[in-house]
Amino acid sequence: MLHKTKGIVLHYIKYGDTSIIAYIYTEIFGRQAFIINGVRNKRSRVRLNQFQPLSILELDVYYKPTR
Repeated sequence: MLHKTKGIVLHYIKYGDTSIIAYIYTEIFGRQAFIINGVRNKRSRVRLNQFQPLSILELDVYYKPTR
């Protein structure tokens, strides 16, 4: 299910060639890990500098409570 929420970036780790796993504290779900694909690509619309620690983001996330 798609949800809109605000979140604070805690940290991230590199995953593969162009992706990251970002650990974000969200208003609704608490601390969650999200995979952001293609963020380390040169032509990406989402830049890596948006995921610096303590950055505040508005997120549209898919969330399933059973996963």
